[in-house]
Amino acid sequence: MKKNILIIGGDSFIATNFIKSFQKSFNFKIVSRKKSFCSNEFIIEDLFEIPDKFFHGIDVIMNFCAIVHRKYVLDELYKKINYDLPVFLFKKSLKYNIKHFIQMSSISVYKRNNNININSSELPDTSYGYYKLKTDNYILNTSNNKINTTCIRSPLVYGAIAPGNLKSLINLAKLNLPLPFKDIDNKLSFINIKNLTYFLNIVINEKLYGIMIPTDKNTTSTKEIVKLVRANLNRQECLFILPKLLKVLLKTFLPNIFNKLFQSLFVESNVDEKLYKPKFTINDGVMDYLKK
Repeated sequence: MKKNILIIGGDSFIATNFIKSFQKSFNFKIVSRKKSFCSNEFIIEDLFEIPDKFFHGIDVIMNFCAIVHRKYVLDELYKKINYDLPVFLFKKSLKYNIKHFIQMSSISVYKRNNNININSSELPDTSYGYYKLKTDNYILNTSNNKINTTCIRSPLVYGAIAPGNLKSLINLAKLNLPLPFKDIDNKLSFINIKNLTYFLNIVINEKLYGIMIPTDKNTTSTKEIVKLVRANLNRQECLFILPKLLKVLLKTFLPNIFNKLFQSLFVESNVDEKLYKPKFTINDGVMDYLKK
């Protein structure tokens, strides 16, 4: 018997891909602020005004709604969407005896480090990460065995139209310019959107609860991504070594850009390999992006 799943934020990148992949496997009710591809989508400007009837007969709630890293966003808005809203939805879940609540969290709840795992220090340095962590703590500690909760802390998600840093790097690699990554062997963890949607299906069917950190099977690097893009475009690699002085200056005056391009961010998955076997790779993602 198909499970009834209430999707909150069906217009988000991850949600639309999940719905498209499994619309025949589940009975979806979809609530969004903006219209997406779904024909049975309920559009509402204020998600705190979702009618109670939408929670009736639901087996699983999945919250995809969030304000991500943006400039000039007030802290109050991060709190409202990334904390107050999921708490509101969680309380509705308790009220209507919904058995499983899935919250899309982020590795931003951890302190920025070259290596992140389930035991890493939870010390976010952004409002986005702070309220994601506050939400995780609330729902994990408030269930009282009445509801099963899952917090998905994935690294950066990539795919054909995915936003984010990887898209920016791919666009940079598409430019016919020499790039200073020849000696860069950093270690980067991402997750292909196809691997993530496959994992979400496993979470529901296998009833995986608690904090889950899914990733791609293998890591990549800044240099590898650039090489993959240019190989798929039949272009020369055209890489050079950035002089040490320029690297020091970049690290000093533009530390955020330096970290994203030159530093490692290895994320260790805590998911049982017997259950989750990701098959899509960074090369698949690069090709999907270039084909779009």
